[in-house]
Amino acid sequence: MVLSAKTTLRERWKQVAMEKFNCALFLATVDDRVSSAAIDDMSTQGIHLVVPESLKKSKETCYVGKTNVITFREFFDEEISSKRPSFRRA
Repeated sequence: MVLSAKTTLRERWKQVAMEKFNCALFLATVDDRVSSAAIDDMSTQGIHLVVPESLKKSKETCYVGKTNVITFREFFDEEISSKRPSFRRA
């Protein structure tokens, strides 16, 4: 699993896609200006965006309804705690 954090994405997410890590890729951001097309492109590359709940719910972003966009809460509760319990501190 790879988690990369970028304040703003612009086209930088493509650098992550080119690396071919052969594992789950998550890109955390607080960027509220990611286009629907970019989110769809990330999805085809297997990249999940991790955003604050307020941005995921906002009508001013393109995040609503995108299956590859999850909140920080979903990331920690599902991707870490549920799917990868060995990542948690004992």
